[in-house]
Amino acid sequence: MKIKNILKKALPVLKGIAPAAAAALSGPYAPIVLGIAKGLLGDQDLSDDQVLARIAEAKPEDLFKLRELDAQTELERERLSISREQMYLADVQSARERHMTVKDKEPARLTYAAMAAFVATVIAFALMPEMPSAQAYLFGVVTGGLLELIGKGYNFYLGSSQGSKLKTEQIAEHLAALRSPE
Repeated sequence: MKIKNILKKALPVLKGIAPAAAAALSGPYAPIVLGIAKGLLGDQDLSDDQVLARIAEAKPEDLFKLRELDAQTELERERLSISREQMYLADVQSARERHMTVKDKEPARLTYAAMAAFVATVIAFALMPEMPSAQAYLFGVVTGGLLELIGKGYNFYLGSSQGSKLKTEQIAEHLAALRSPE
C-alpha cells in the first residue's frame, strides 16, 4: 500500500485523538512524530509506512499511546522552538558585538537609505492623481518591504534581546513544570 493511502487513513484517526501530532505529521516535524511513535510502539525498526498503518488500525488500547504521542510531540516542538529562539538571540548578539568592535557605518547608512526610499515612495504615490489597483498593490509591497527594513535597522540599534531572553526563560520554566511529576 502506498504511503499516501496509509496517511489518508492515519490522519483522521490522529486528528480526533492527537491533533498536535496530526498537524506535525504533515509538516517539517513529521520525522520527529514518526520517531516518537516508533518509541511508543516499542519498535524502532518499523518503517514509516508500518507506523502509519498501525496508527490507522489503532485499537482502543492504543488510544492512550496516541494521546502520549500528542503530548510528546508538543513537548518536542516547544523544545525545538526554544532552541531556534536561542540561536536567533545568539546571532543578534554576535552581530551587535561585531558592530561595536568594527564600528561599521554601513548598517546605519542602509537604514537611512531605507527611510529615504520609504519617504520618497510615499510622496511619489501621494502626488499621483489616480492610483490603479496594480499600482496600489505595488505601493503596498514596496512600502511594506521598506518598513520591514527600517524596523530591522531600528531593532538593531535600539532593540533589546532582554525581552526575548525573559520569554525564553519563562517557556523553559513552564516546560520544566510540565515534565516534572507532581
